[in-house]
Amino acid sequence: MGLPFFEKAVGFQKRYGRGHSIGNGLQTNGILIDEHWAKFLNTYNFLVGISLDGPEHIHDHYRLRQNGQGSWSRVVDRAKLLLNSKQQNKFGQMKAALPRDCKECQWLHYCWGGCTKDRLNNPHDKSMNYLCLSYKIFFNHADDQMRKMAEKWKRQQNFAISHQQMEFNHEAAKKIGRNDPCPCSSSQKYKKCCGKIS
Repeated sequence: MGLPFFEKAVGFQKRYGRGHSIGNGLQTNGILIDEHWAKFLNTYNFLVGISLDGPEHIHDHYRLRQNGQGSWSRVVDRAKLLLNSKQQNKFGQMKAALPRDCKECQWLHYCWGGCTKDRLNNPHDKSMNYLCLSYKIFFNHADDQMRKMAEKWKRQQNFAISHQQMEFNHEAAKKIGRNDPCPCSSSQKYKKCCGKIS
């Protein structure tokens, strides 16, 4: 499905839409976006999501081009063609414009209003995310257990680190001088770092 398909779809919307407001969205890896695509998407106010999987080294591990090379730099370059359109700016401003109910919600720090696209569709919801009730039920159900799991994980991590440091110190202390650089790569002297634990 190339640009002609979408041009035809928009043509049908204009012809048969009977004056209704129609919103279009598109999720893409961004590789094939060029000036023609950018102009079309901007002209018809498409909401565009670009699939960018984090920083370059992570994205390029999973998203390769046909030649086997990573696609991060190409995707970022293509995404710049879409930035600063009226639709993009409006969408970005809406993320921060949370309704009062969101700002007063005990779970705000978990969802921050959810994805903006889920707050756009129904004007009767007063700009609330249509998944809001589901989020509240889930957070209320899962919060206590998730906190317990997080605390348990932190304790296990601290124990594992302490255990590794004790094993390391026991063997390494025989070979390392107190004023030598600590082999844990902290850039401190051994006596000020892992040597303190033994």
